[in-house]
Amino acid sequence: MSDSQQTEPRTNFDDFSSLTPEMVRAEWRKALRTAPKIDYEEMRERLRDPKFKVKLSKEPLSASGYVRVTAELSTLRTEIVEMKMLIEERYSTVSKAVKNMEKIFAALASKSMSGTVKDKEGAAEAWLTHIKIQEDALSKLRSMALDILENIDMLSMQLNRQLKSVEMGVRSHAMDITQLHDRYEEEE
Repeated sequence: MSDSQQTEPRTNFDDFSSLTPEMVRAEWRKALRTAPKIDYEEMRERLRDPKFKVKLSKEPLSASGYVRVTAELSTLRTEIVEMKMLIEERYSTVSKAVKNMEKIFAALASKSMSGTVKDKEGAAEAWLTHIKIQEDALSKLRSMALDILENIDMLSMQLNRQLKSVEMGVRSHAMDITQLHDRYEEEE
């Protein structure tokens, strides 16, 4: 069996002539049951949680402050990545279903309906309405999760820059003190 035969979803369709939109939707419903279920409203509220609206202090952090903020950012990032993985998995399956059904429904409308091309395209779109709404909602969740991840990553970079600038300041201060100490010893 070739790789393409292994990855193609199996259907109970004998031939294209017996295919109906409901048969196609039923096959994709089976596939969608294997993807994680996502409650859009609940996930959106989780992504809107104020804990994800993090800002860094304008004051330099102490070493313990740096460790605390880094740990918080890491925890938040992990939580968002887990949510994003669920969203991505569901989105991937829904997106594949939409693409597949668009092609099949366009062909079915062309074959089974009389009327203009626009009428047939309209019928195909009507058959896809529910799943396209789902795809759009998942797309919005993906964008929200990505925005939060980008913000957390930017904060981590800013935090690292702050730490480096503090380290450079400490080093230059230590060098100044060492130089003063050397001069003092030379003068004695």
